[in-house]
Parts: sequence; C-alpha cells; structure tokens
Amino acid sequence: MNKLQMAHDWAMKHGDKCYPNLTAEQAWEYADAMFAEFEKREKEEAAKKRAEIQKLLSADNTFIEREGQHFDDIEWQPDWSLAPDWAKWWAMDKDGDANWYALKPFVGVDYFQNQDSSAEHRAFLGTLNFGYKGDWRDSLRMRPEGV
Repeated sequence: MNKLQMAHDWAMKHGDKCYPNLTAEQAWEYADAMFAEFEKREKEEAAKKRAEIQKLLSADNTFIEREGQHFDDIEWQPDWSLAPDWAKWWAMDKDGDANWYALKPFVGVDYFQNQDSSAEHRAFLGTLNFGYKGDWRDSLRMRPEGV
C-alpha cells in the first residue's frame, strides 16, 4: 500500500465535492490514519495465521510438505535442536521413554540398548518422545547431517 497514492486518490475523489477547502496536509493526515489502520489489521491477521499454523504443526501426525516432496517422503524426526552435541541417534523404548545415543543402539526385548557401556558411548535417559506414534522398534532415527 502506497501512502502517496492513497492521499492523492482520496483528495481527487473527495476534494471538490465534500471538502472544497481541502489542504494537502489534511490529505496526508487521512492517508496516515488509513495506513495505520491497514498495518494494524495486517498485524492482527498475521497473528491469527501464526496461531492457526502453530496449532496445525502441534497436532499429532502433522507433516510439513517441502517443495518437490510429498508427505510420504518426509521421515519423522525428533527435535534435534534439543539434542546434546554428542548425540547421533534417538530412539524410543516400548514404555514410551526415549533416549539420545552416541553410538547406534540395537533393539532389545523391550528397549534399545547401547553398543558399549563406557562413558564415551553414553545415552541420555529420559528424553522427550516428541509425540512419536509409531511402533517403538521403528523409532530409531539418525541425526541428519548439518543438524
């Protein structure tokens, strides 16, 4: 929206008929008021859209479609921004508890197990499960490169 064009259009439309003594300053004041209202409505609409998008993204089984990808092409991932730097793997156990792993764990009877129990190959117990809904045995995820 262009304030100069708005002021000009308003002055041309209403100047002669409604406001015969219209000044350029009055046209600018009108344009400023209209532009402020426009910006206010735009911010309200943007806030409403952000709330709707956040609700959609927070819903269970929501996938984000990226250009050139279909929903089925996008693999579910935990929020890697919350992972410790050393974590290369994430998995959820049968009871719904999830863990970060330094080395790729293997599937046990009811949970994923570390390859090595030494301190450098630690797991971080009690990690969020990030709403994972699939079979726990299929939950193992490797940290994507660059994340």
